[in-house]
Amino acid sequence: MNKKLTITLTALFSLLLSQNISALSGRDIMEKVKEESSPKTTHAAIQLDIVGKNGAKKTRILEMWTRKNSKGLNRSLINFIKPSSIKGTRFLIVENKGRPDDQHIYLPALKRVRRIAASARNKSFMGTEFTYQDMSSSNIDEDTQTILREETYNGHDCYVIESIPKHSGSYHYSKTIIWVAKDIWMILKVEMYDRNGKLKKVLTMNNYKKINGYWTPFKTVMKNIQSGRSTILTNLKIEYDKNIPADMFTVQFLKRGKTN
Repeated sequence: MNKKLTITLTALFSLLLSQNISALSGRDIMEKVKEESSPKTTHAAIQLDIVGKNGAKKTRILEMWTRKNSKGLNRSLINFIKPSSIKGTRFLIVENKGRPDDQHIYLPALKRVRRIAASARNKSFMGTEFTYQDMSSSNIDEDTQTILREETYNGHDCYVIESIPKHSGSYHYSKTIIWVAKDIWMILKVEMYDRNGKLKKVLTMNNYKKINGYWTPFKTVMKNIQSGRSTILTNLKIEYDKNIPADMFTVQFLKRGKTN
């Protein structure tokens, strides 16, 4: 092929590609993120460290399972293993279409299951910097996403997306700013702003590795800028697309800790 023609075609292809990328909307990008991180099931062992403002640390060990149902909606189960004071505490999240997730927690000391009311969703989950609402699945349709800019973060070229709730009264953040890596379509950082517009928390996701075809962060940190506290999640073991019984994700399982 003529060298001049080859250069011209390469330039044309690059131009078309750049136009296609720039045509992406904030919503398109967040949909792509969701598609890239959607295994049928997940099973993980996680170390959870709660770090106080003074550096004092409390460590928890938990096991987590997730499973998509036939409609593509997630169900998640968390079981605390250590320390002994909270061993057997189990937390269930059931994603619903068009309405908030159902959340239930089993407290072994009381031997009862408690439903998490909507009014309590802004409270701390098990003493961490994650709220019950933070633990819920995100719904793209509930927010308006706008591309603010493109920049490099932690060695990745990123889209920086502003996400604002369409119904502000239903969410305890006025907005979130999200850094999405273009090469792996994963979230690297999220800034969360309180209802007064002040930065409250920063979530960072690090040490990504590809496991069974899925990019996976092996370290996640939620830092509360206003309080100085943080919560660190470290993946000890993770596997995807294994068989997990559907009846694990029920209130009955929360009570008994077994499927039959």
